Amino acid sequence: MKLEVEQGERFIPVLVQEMGRDIESVSLQKPTLNNVFLKLTGREIRQENITAVDRVRAFARRRH
Repeated sequence: MKLEVEQGERFIPVLVQEMGRDIESVSLQKPTLNNVFLKLTGREIRQENITAVDRVRAFARRRH
């Protein structure tokens, strides 16, 4: 079973106390930026090839 909860580090002790011996293992995974992006957009973050010209254009846009 997989649960997604806020403040998992606080939730786990309560879960263990309530469930007792029925739990075989527990793990905690904090979300990555990619996890959040995937949940919000439904797609993975792609690493795109950026040319030097694209970098200059992006730099120029940030300065204006």
